[in-house]
Amino acid sequence: MSQYYNELVFNPFLAILDVSSSMRLDRNGNSPIATEACIVPELSRLGREHPTVDQTTTAGLILFSTNAEVALPIGASGRLSQLDDEHINLNAEGFTHFGTAFDLARTELEALPQRLRDSGRLHGARLSLRRPLVVMVTDGAANDDVDERDQAWQRLVNSKLSPNIVMVGVGDADPDQLKRYKNRRGVALLSKMPDDVSGALTGLIDLMQGTIIAMGEADNASQPIIDESMIDDDLFEILE
Repeated sequence: MSQYYNELVFNPFLAILDVSSSMRLDRNGNSPIATEACIVPELSRLGREHPTVDQTTTAGLILFSTNAEVALPIGASGRLSQLDDEHINLNAEGFTHFGTAFDLARTELEALPQRLRDSGRLHGARLSLRRPLVVMVTDGAANDDVDERDQAWQRLVNSKLSPNIVMVGVGDADPDQLKRYKNRRGVALLSKMPDDVSGALTGLIDLMQGTIIAMGEADNASQPIIDESMIDDDLFEILE
């Protein structure tokens, strides 16, 4: 006889934010990194306003420049509604190394199942995970070694939880690189406002929230993970 009475299905969401030195100020004199700092409070508000989303979403945050670091461990940071309790310091410095972010994302996703079991959120239920969504935001071209970067990406997409990856470019992001690192049901988006990085990031926060709400729907492998109708075509171009 099974020891489980029911099953809890979680939707993993992992944001990867560029905090390289170019994120200090955009060409309009605004601070993109200050806008990035709004993402966690907005996710917390989303959880408070949508209890079902709060129950089923597990979120994490990685910051990267020359190196990458975990700001919110996925599966160990509580519900979305509890993220306001987290204190995250964002400092813009360093270069743009995608490979370090890809490798750390893989490590975080590999740790997710055990973290959820240890978190107390299962209450005796069986754990089930949907395919994770990874949203990576960058304002520049990657300048780490291309072979090492590609190998890190392959390790991520070929890992056990093999996420859908959405690449979002703002500022001076390289469109070809964005397209290179999306996969499966992921998409590549490029801001139509290269001078206004902060404005593009504000629009992206709204898009993230709508996508997280929609993640609870059953997978349809023929459709992009982000509904194109939710993308503001005044803000972002979909790269084919």
